[in-house]
Amino acid sequence: MSLGLSNAVYELNIPQKLRHGTIDELLTLSDNLQKYDVLCESTESRVLRFLVEMKSFNVQNKGDDEWIPEVIVSEDRVDPVHAYLTAFQWDEGQYMLNKPVQELAETIHKKIARYEEEFRQKSQKFITLNHNIDNLQRKAEGSLVVKPLDGIIGEENIVETEYLSTIFVVVPKSLSSEWKKHYDEDMLDEPFVVPDSSVEIAKDSEYILYSAIVMRKFKDDFELACQKRKFIVRKFEYDPERANLAKMEASALLKDRDETRRDVFEWCKMCFSECFSAWIHIKAMRTYVESVLRYGVPPQFVSLLIKVNPRKQKKLHRFFKDNYKHLQDEDFGAMDSNDASNPYGMEFHPYVLLTINTDDQPLLKL
Repeated sequence: MSLGLSNAVYELNIPQKLRHGTIDELLTLSDNLQKYDVLCESTESRVLRFLVEMKSFNVQNKGDDEWIPEVIVSEDRVDPVHAYLTAFQWDEGQYMLNKPVQELAETIHKKIARYEEEFRQKSQKFITLNHNIDNLQRKAEGSLVVKPLDGIIGEENIVETEYLSTIFVVVPKSLSSEWKKHYDEDMLDEPFVVPDSSVEIAKDSEYILYSAIVMRKFKDDFELACQKRKFIVRKFEYDPERANLAKMEASALLKDRDETRRDVFEWCKMCFSECFSAWIHIKAMRTYVESVLRYGVPPQFVSLLIKVNPRKQKKLHRFFKDNYKHLQDEDFGAMDSNDASNPYGMEFHPYVLLTINTDDQPLLKL
């Protein structure tokens, strides 16, 4: 079938033997299905965006960089989204036709709600790991004035006795000569600094980290003298566990992030598949319910999946309105959404129309 207004037209196989209740029950179900539709679309869309973002992480997991949205149809069959839509078959294994459509809809609603919560937890864990790594990297990239000194200052750099103490001082490179010249002579009125005790421990693009050994009782005086000369004293207390953690933390976090990423990526692929499939089944249920409400029983309608050229959507609507206006209820035929006599505040068509947005191309199902 070709309308000349779309890229392709496919028959959508919706079972016409779904079990439904009374008209009142169908009206209630119609409202609920709209809500479930929104939940399914929102969840699969969020999972898909997260999958796309995760592809940017350079983790050696073969095939991730080539991944495209897919639906797991069976153990030995996986279809790209568009192939799944154009060859859609009702999944009787999950949604048995001997159950009321209300029960099937509620089953999907509960399942998607569970997936939504689990996705929130898993994605948050991955985001938190990335945040911690970013913080760690920012600290590591900071200057010696602010970055943690654990892992930089070793136990061998420290002398602590009853009478002596080690002080750590960050000196601008432009003042390094002044430090070397004055730290053990005239920083204080009396020579209470151990001669030749200054050791360069680390340096960056702007600063040098030195240590010096002073008499413990004059430690505060020496720190004050450093401040007057624009030398920056860094308070530091050596902790072997913290030092080892500093060395291990970055690599451990990166390893944890990579492992978590692989696990979450695989789970999200499965979650997207389940949510997308559930979403299309909800669309099928909505089509069925709206058709029964509109055309009555027994169900007799044809369902189509139409891939629309975005520039021709209005023409497509006009085509169906013109060709199927004989199906329009006379009470609502002349009404539009702004008509004061319209009790539902919506526009009526002689056909059921639902939209499936995939990528930048809407697919209209009638």
